[in-house]
Amino acid sequence: MSATARKHNKVAGTTKLTRPSDRQTMKPMNILHLITIAIFVSSSVFYASAGEKKDTYDSLTDELIVQMKNLGNAFDSAQDKASGEAFVKKLAVIGDEIEAISARMGKLETPSDEDIARIQEKMQNSTKQFKDQFGSFLVRFMQSDELGENVGSAMTEFQKRMDKLPDFLGPGKKKANTPAPPAPVPTPLPAEE
Repeated sequence: MSATARKHNKVAGTTKLTRPSDRQTMKPMNILHLITIAIFVSSSVFYASAGEKKDTYDSLTDELIVQMKNLGNAFDSAQDKASGEAFVKKLAVIGDEIEAISARMGKLETPSDEDIARIQEKMQNSTKQFKDQFGSFLVRFMQSDELGENVGSAMTEFQKRMDKLPDFLGPGKKKANTPAPPAPVPTPLPAEE
């Protein structure tokens, strides 16, 4: 017998079962418990949204590296027609993710030259395996008709999407606290003789 199902009778020294009264005392406890959980969950959501991480080039570069690894794994998975169809779907999702990361990067000011060099090195070191994965995929694609035309079309579409994206860490963005470069001075043409 459980402790809540027993009630000790002090006069007779016996134990008897009392179910209905125990359940009635449990209901308020359950409601109080549920209210406590609701308050905890709502405050957790509030604090989680208030403490969101701010995007930085480092954090977004880490996200981009994850997508490059996903792309490399997708290349590895494309072996035949069935896996080629799954690859096409993965490629579309990865393209969406990279575009979203690019849009978030577009809202940041360009980091210093030292930060750019560090981030580019981080990308190069983290994506070495990707180059091998892409090379193996390309050989399979060129040597086999099993992957299907949809894989070639998806790769072409993916490349077009990536070509539209700005250079992640390249020129064209204003560096933080850096004045605009001076306008070029036109060179006068030599006088005709």
